[in-house]
Amino acid sequence: MLIHKWVNEGPGKPWRVALVSFAAAAALALGVANLAGPSLWHDELVHVFAGKSVADTGVPRLPGGGVYQNAIAYSYILGFFIYMAGDGEIAVRIPSVLFATANVALLYLLIRRLLGAPTALIAVFFYALTSWLQNTVASQMKSYVPLQIWTQWSQERGEWRGEVEARVTSLG
Repeated sequence: MLIHKWVNEGPGKPWRVALVSFAAAAALALGVANLAGPSLWHDELVHVFAGKSVADTGVPRLPGGGVYQNAIAYSYILGFFIYMAGDGEIAVRIPSVLFATANVALLYLLIRRLLGAPTALIAVFFYALTSWLQNTVASQMKSYVPLQIWTQWSQERGEWRGEVEARVTSLG
């Protein structure tokens, strides 16, 4: 539905599409630039164990045998990437980078509706180029970016639109 809305209603003028695409490409390029840099952190390893278990058995389990119940959908997505590309640092971190890249377009759609296209363009460039996104979210294997996508998708669909618009209006 979101793709249908993007294609049929569009994000605005073609140059806006180009700018949002450029911001997404920049987020992707910066996200993949240092994927193998620091070794996996403890909380990343937990997801790797769950993802490897999904790839092997179809169930996200930890080494002790218990089912890992946090971020189950992310464990299955990670399990797919581990099944396809192995369990190296780049392979397990690439889903977060891809989600962060997709999040650029969703952020534009949401902010454009609430605050207008110029503000939305500024926001997506700040989001795409910020070191917080690249160092903390996209370059580490985290389930936070899919959660951001779900939240923004829900807001774009209008499930929270009235509450969000009320908050934005109260700021002005």
